Amino acid sequence: MKPKIPVSVTSTIASGRPVRLEIKDRDSNIVTIESEYLVEKAEKQPTSKVQIEKQLSKLGNTLFEAAELHVNMDGDIFIPMGQLNELRTKAIQQLEKLRISRWKLKPLNTPQLPEPGEKEGQKIEENVSENLPMRPILSVSVYSLEGLEGALSGGADCIYFGEGFFRRPETAGQKESFAKDLDIIFEKAVTETRDAGRKIYFSTPKIVKDSEMKSVEKIFSRVRKLGADGVLASNLGILDLAKAEKIPFIADSPLNIFNSHTFALLLEEGAQMAVISPELTLEEIKGIAPCGPAECVVHGCLELMESEHCLAGGLLGKDKGQCSAPCRSGNLTLVDEKNYEFPLLMDYQCRMHLLNSRSLCMLEYVPALLESGVSSLRIETLGMENPEIIRKVTGKYRNAIDTYLEAGNQESEKCESLGKGFTKGHYFRGVQ
Repeated sequence: MKPKIPVSVTSTIASGRPVRLEIKDRDSNIVTIESEYLVEKAEKQPTSKVQIEKQLSKLGNTLFEAAELHVNMDGDIFIPMGQLNELRTKAIQQLEKLRISRWKLKPLNTPQLPEPGEKEGQKIEENVSENLPMRPILSVSVYSLEGLEGALSGGADCIYFGEGFFRRPETAGQKESFAKDLDIIFEKAVTETRDAGRKIYFSTPKIVKDSEMKSVEKIFSRVRKLGADGVLASNLGILDLAKAEKIPFIADSPLNIFNSHTFALLLEEGAQMAVISPELTLEEIKGIAPCGPAECVVHGCLELMESEHCLAGGLLGKDKGQCSAPCRSGNLTLVDEKNYEFPLLMDYQCRMHLLNSRSLCMLEYVPALLESGVSSLRIETLGMENPEIIRKVTGKYRNAIDTYLEAGNQESEKCESLGKGFTKGHYFRGVQ
């Protein structure tokens, strides 16, 4: 069940005057309207206060619920229930439009550091409206040019590009593509994204040893050379290096942003946006997202663990004392006692990445996510090799966002339109 947004409903009713209805949400959005109908003086059976309260509290399949209800009546009056229904519906529609209009704000800017004497986070709160994008965006993490093309054709606003991270099966169709020089691949990725009028950030590893920092510096070099928009900073070392080298960055989810204090601190450190921990519930996100540009991961196989020990190589790759790279030969999974299959991916540092057995899908909850105040929804395509599937998934979320913002439609397609076996992750159950 989708969480409801509590509202306060106040009605003033007097004989010979229009019905006045005020609805206010927790974000101080207020709608006040009056009926064209003039209330009549009751001659036989007056309309009771209980009847009026019951009718005004029927908010049905909207995002709202009447948390407070106040009916002020003057004497015995009569009013048809249909008039109350019509007035209530108009007021709710206007409140929905008012909430949607908050996205039509200034473009995304990096929050300013607090001035001397200001409290920590004070500047962030003051600049919330300046930091929010004109409308929430759709970001897609991809790991190949084919995936990038699928995401762009599906309507992604922003691409997170991570080519070269993971080993792939050496099928006939992939051998030639994978052998290309990475610089050429990254250049093509930026060109295609720019031609589509979208943004592109380069992904960085979650774990980086001192001896591996040259690979990160190579990514930074590509950002400067190719004119990418920046990088995803997945750990504090990369974040500090990005700050030092003045590379724009987004604070990624491995930084475990679990509360508003961490969120505000990362924005103050210069993050253009921060990705909230996927372990938070939707209700908890509502307390963080309004503080600045926030992104939530809404779809894809999420990574459960990254290990220095490569299980595939240890069990299957022994060949004269050297690893035969069994990860190149096909798809590998771990199967638990309930026969759930957990995909395994190996990267070029021979680290093992364990993915969840079920893919996250929040397609039908897009309206609720946007109402929470997030600035960006993110699709993760890790393990999703088929570019047509990436295009389809991206297109579904693109349509859900646009339909809500342009028409105020509270109903989104169900996850079943993308297949079966999805999970809602921790959005409604939290960490147990």
